[in-house]
Amino acid sequence: MEEKSIILRCKLCNGKVPVNYDVKKVTCPSCQQDWNIRWFQEDSAMIISPASWKEYAQKERIIKD
Repeated sequence: MEEKSIILRCKLCNGKVPVNYDVKKVTCPSCQQDWNIRWFQEDSAMIISPASWKEYAQKERIIKD
């Protein structure tokens, strides 16, 4: 069976993040931020939170400076 994948936008750098169906965590290839994913259907998902809020805050400070 073929694995389904979708593209989400990173909430830190706005880069494209490919996600295979039913994966719970994914890393943005652009900024290396880890994200938790929530699936609704095979073709519908969203980023719900950073895997580590501490890491996210550190990267966000660097990007804003």
